[in-house]
Amino acid sequence: MKIINQTSNNECGICCINMIINHFYHSQKDRKHEIYSLVDNLEKNGLNIFEMEDILDHYKIETNSYECEWEEIFNFDKPLILVVKNGEVFHYIVGKIKNQYLYTYDPLGSKKKFTKEIKMTNFTGYVISTNFYKQKIKPININLKLIKNISIGMNLIFIFINIFQFIFSILLSYFLSKLMNLNYANTFEESLWKFSFIYVGLLLISELFAYIEKLVKNYYFLRVYPKSINLFWKTINRHNLKFFNNYSKHELLQIYGYVHKIINFYSFFGSQIFSESIIYIFSIIIGSIINKNNLLFFLIIAILNLFIMFINTRFDKRIINFNIKSNPVFEKNVLDFFEYKKTNYCNLKDKNIAKELQMKINSVLFKTIEVQNNKSILDLFDKVINLLIQYVIIIITIKYSNNFGLIFLNMNIINLYSQSLKNILEFWKEFLNNQIIIEIVKKIYSQNSAHKKPKYEIEKIKNIECGSTIFNKNICINKNDLTNFEFIKNLINLNDPQNNIKINNIYLKDLKSLDFLHKKIIYITPKSNLIQIHNHSISLNILEILDQLESEEINIYATLLELEKHKNKIIIINENFNNIKNQFLLNEIKKILININQNNFLISNNSNNFLMDIYENFI
Repeated sequence: MKIINQTSNNECGICCINMIINHFYHSQKDRKHEIYSLVDNLEKNGLNIFEMEDILDHYKIETNSYECEWEEIFNFDKPLILVVKNGEVFHYIVGKIKNQYLYTYDPLGSKKKFTKEIKMTNFTGYVISTNFYKQKIKPININLKLIKNISIGMNLIFIFINIFQFIFSILLSYFLSKLMNLNYANTFEESLWKFSFIYVGLLLISELFAYIEKLVKNYYFLRVYPKSINLFWKTINRHNLKFFNNYSKHELLQIYGYVHKIINFYSFFGSQIFSESIIYIFSIIIGSIINKNNLLFFLIIAILNLFIMFINTRFDKRIINFNIKSNPVFEKNVLDFFEYKKTNYCNLKDKNIAKELQMKINSVLFKTIEVQNNKSILDLFDKVINLLIQYVIIIITIKYSNNFGLIFLNMNIINLYSQSLKNILEFWKEFLNNQIIIEIVKKIYSQNSAHKKPKYEIEKIKNIECGSTIFNKNICINKNDLTNFEFIKNLINLNDPQNNIKINNIYLKDLKSLDFLHKKIIYITPKSNLIQIHNHSISLNILEILDQLESEEINIYATLLELEKHKNKIIIINENFNNIKNQFLLNEIKKILININQNNFLISNNSNNFLMDIYENFI
């Protein structure tokens, strides 16, 4: 990485942005003038973290700000901007991890190397991570790329085996019909032994082909299948953490199961359709030679099977969509129920919550049973219809012939026709089902591609709802109340295990991407001392008392001045203003908080007694 040198004291942030842009765009261009045009007014101490994030976002570079320990820096695989301290002044440098070393690029002109053991003494603990939106995670074209490793030769072998199995099944039926006729005619024992020997030989050859078919499939799963499934893992590994945060482990397991099913199906789809089509055509030809009435039976069987497949496909589509939506929900509701019972066993007030969870669990179970019962009834109807057709065929064939061997051969041909037709329709039904699954999986991939901006971004934060409590403007949190403390902790961590937090009447659990929320949350702690006091125009009265203030008080005041610039943010202040003794400063802070509260959603703890008149809601 080429160092971009700063030419003034307040230019380090701009130089670091330039280096990050050059890294992702693979250039060594000096873009400082270009970046300056994006800055409204570069103040004496340079850019702050929020301004840097906005500029990098303009170049399609995703950013996240962290407060982290030194060792945690080595977990990042993309360039970072580190906040360091040069004397009393804060300074930005770029860091890059390579081979377990941290290489730093300072706009002042120096390049250094650090390890976990050799620490940077002036590191403040704050970093800005970066990633490139345009580093696309291409969704897999599942129906093509996942099966590109499949051997054409192997599929030809599979077709060859299927056709020979059909030929041998016809020959077996023929020789068995001959055996039946010999037996009824009481012909020579020598002929009976001869046909019996041929029949057993054909049966053994048929079993041998069935064994070869298994060997071919085993070869595929040992040699070819891993290459195909590795494409799935490769794609999954290209996703960042946000992909996995959007799905539970049960949902991810289900996604993997569906991809596995797609690969398995497409591996032999072509060869199976081709071989079954040949069997279907030859069954019609041979059946029509034996008995012309068979053509009518073939037509009736085809119409009935098409009707049953049409109904079955509708059920299967319902089952696929229902399983994808309900299984993870069902498992989560069961886990939530047991967790709730474990933590609230003696609490008699909230029995309604337990009942609600039980109703959710039961509704999923009843729906599953209903869908499965409907499908079972349809399968039974299919079997009964086929048995009736076979019975009618036997009656009609006996009318036209007393040759029992021929009747047996005719029945076998019709059964082969019926089975091949069912297989073709089953493959087609599976093909349609897999198209549904493919669309679902592709949608999952594309929704979580790093280059896509969040789809559900909320432009204006009007209220936050936690359970039955609605906070129209701001919240005062009681740290001793575990429930509400967990609510804030979940909000900060962009996590919502209880599924009961709403922002602007939209449940967090319904938002597929929470990236936007991270950008909107500002969490203020006593360590939030990145902004220096003289960045701002402040009153003469404050200047007069600056020397009397503690450094922590100065940092609090400077941070709040910085927050006054922001609009439509969720600002969480975990800071105890009661420790501030200077009454004039307290009044100034209150004025600033009132201004912040007009344009943002303010959250604080209720140990700030002097702020009580600002808050409309108390917890």
